[in-house]
Amino acid sequence: VVTVARSGSEALAAAREAGIEFVELDVGAVGGGRARNAGYRRLKKIAPDLKFVQFVGAGVLIDPDWLGFASRFMARRPEVAALEGKTHETAQAKSVFHRIINFSAAATEGEAQTTGPNALFRTDAFEAAGGFRGDIIADETADLCIRLRRRGAHVWRSDAAMALVEPKNVSLAEWRARAVKDGFGYAAGAALHGGAPERYGATEQARAVMWGAVFPAVILVAALLAGISSALFTLGGNPFAAAFAVLLSGLAIYAVKIVVIAIGAGPAKPFSWVYGAAVTLGHFHECVGVARYWFADHKTDNARKAVA
Repeated sequence: VVTVARSGSEALAAAREAGIEFVELDVGAVGGGRARNAGYRRLKKIAPDLKFVQFVGAGVLIDPDWLGFASRFMARRPEVAALEGKTHETAQAKSVFHRIINFSAAATEGEAQTTGPNALFRTDAFEAAGGFRGDIIADETADLCIRLRRRGAHVWRSDAAMALVEPKNVSLAEWRARAVKDGFGYAAGAALHGGAPERYGATEQARAVMWGAVFPAVILVAALLAGISSALFTLGGNPFAAAFAVLLSGLAIYAVKIVVIAIGAGPAKPFSWVYGAAVTLGHFHECVGVARYWFADHKTDNARKAVA
């Protein structure tokens, strides 16, 4: 086991006390990909004949049976270069916003475009692809998976238990921050791999911009024009009523979107309607994240806060 920790962090002190191999990194010069590459290099020095490597984020516990299952699966499927299993929570989350995040992240077994940050990789494929990119600050694992697929490898998602995490009591503010982070990630992914054939992040980015900025702007402009037209060309017309009618039409369209999402999630469950509203309103925060990516300096601390 190799732990990667920032200089002076509690994680570094804990690793040192437990006698775990660790890599100490400079706080101001490290991104996720660069940190993971550093940990991998240390691991290869310890075990040069290693065939598989499992990357694990902070606060994640690997299921005792996972590594045995994963190694057997990879031995049977040499074409698979990256494998991700199910992450379970140690208890049921009480926060409705945490349930919304988990529901959005649910995925099925089978071929996948990318894995999450906790996944097992075949070392020869990992090295052939050049490892993680150290010059990007969002979704470095997705970038690696796409590059592996371009080389003819496969990425697989399994229903087998892989990891355990403790549920978080996500607040409204934390959910909004997560939506902003997602928007930032969509934009970063689209900037790297948004073109054909991957189209990674492109649809999500377009949806966030459409529902979070373009459509509201169109409704506001239409309401303004309706009010002006009513005042100038309609005898006895009420410009405020005309503008308000257009605004109500726009709200009705958002309401229809909520209904469609709720029906898709299961209309008989009350949570489906909460989920539909959260997804719809979340587009506004995702659009903020997209804007931060495209209009902020990606190398500044302010931009990094979007993906912290």
